[in-house]
Parts: sequence; structure tokens; C-alpha cells
Amino acid sequence: MEGEGIQAQGAELQRAMQVLGARGGAGRTPGDEQRQEMLVGRVRAHAVREAEHWMLDRTRYSDGLGAIYPAMMYYIMALDALGYPEDHPDMVRALREFDDLIVETGDRFYFQPCFSPVWDTAIAMFALGEA
Repeated sequence: MEGEGIQAQGAELQRAMQVLGARGGAGRTPGDEQRQEMLVGRVRAHAVREAEHWMLDRTRYSDGLGAIYPAMMYYIMALDALGYPEDHPDMVRALREFDDLIVETGDRFYFQPCFSPVWDTAIAMFALGEA
């Protein structure tokens, strides 16, 4: 299980931090800080990969992340920060879904904050529940 890997790395990091903390400033060896930084870097890299997988698993096969502007924009920013090129299929799809929020009809041009059916359905369900 992937979760077990995270727990094992977390336990390894905790043990290393205890050892380094127990030594105090005077008892530290020259490589302690370097080992600590390396271990933290490994745990962080693993956590970022897990977050990336979580995000991708929840955005594929949908109309964007929650089909709402802020989440969709943050998704695009996250892909960019992770180094996805503009021609990567996930980035292309994210940008297309974001652009789909733009509505142009004859003399009107506006940016809707979400796909209307998402909110319209929620409002209708709320109204039915109140009736």
C-alpha cells in the first residue's frame, strides 16, 4: 500500500529527528544536518507525488476540478508548478475546460464562475427541500 510507504518514511524521519535532537548542538557530527535535509527532501518529494496522483485521480473524467473557476485555475497552476508542459494532455484538457467557462453570444461576452447546471441543480434541490 502506498499509505504504508508514507507512514514508514514518516517514522524514519521522526527517528532521525529524535536522534539529531538528542545529540544537541555539541554532539552533532558534521553530516547530521546534511542527512536531515536529505531525509526531509525525500519525504517531501514523496508527499508531492502523492498529492499529484490524488489531484489527477479526482480531475480526470470530470468537467474540471469541481467545474468551478477557482479550483480549475489552481489545478492549472499546480500542473504548471509540477513542470507539466502546455502540450501535455492533462494541461491541454485543463486549459480547454477553463476556457469553456467563457461564454460568447452575439453582442455578449462574459466569464461564468462555474458551469450553470452545477449551481442550478443545487439551488433547485435546496428549493425542493424547503418546499
